[in-house]
Amino acid sequence: MLTPRGRVYAELTITRDEENKYFVITGSGSELHDLRWMEEKAYAGKYDVQFKNVTDDVACLSIAGPLSRDILAKVTESDVSHAAFKFMTCQSIKIGDVTVKALRISYTGELGWEFYHDKGDTSKLYDTLMKAGEPFGIGDFGTYAINVMRLEKGFRMWGAEMLTDNNPLEAGLQPFIKLKKVGRFN
Repeated sequence: MLTPRGRVYAELTITRDEENKYFVITGSGSELHDLRWMEEKAYAGKYDVQFKNVTDDVACLSIAGPLSRDILAKVTESDVSHAAFKFMTCQSIKIGDVTVKALRISYTGELGWEFYHDKGDTSKLYDTLMKAGEPFGIGDFGTYAINVMRLEKGFRMWGAEMLTDNNPLEAGLQPFIKLKKVGRFN
């Protein structure tokens, strides 16, 4: 999201679920900051929009690395080939018996997916992925590892490399910007 002066206000991933329904993901520390901004802009602009914060109901597990597709293919009937599941796309799939919203994106900069699911299914989903990944040497990774990997790939983080002092080009977001996109922006 940008400020009225075109500076970076927040970093979001927005997925279109239906014609007028979107799934918005923000950093865990920015939830209320970003939600407040969207609510204030919707109110000020008198936009006919509703927000539903599902943070307390939805969890996310991710799988990343060069063998992540091989692991995922073992536990889903969905086609997870590159042709069927391209980078920066979203599909509803089943992993074992857990339905997930799978985003073909990874903050590590490697091949990977983020799986958004009912938080009550987290243990079951985790166990399914770990068991399928055993032959591939799967393991857990944490926030510090993700931070190093994203830096190596040049991915930016709001509050670190992106601040309200930067415009999107200064923040290094060129790969995600379509300067000639047709549309109305406010």
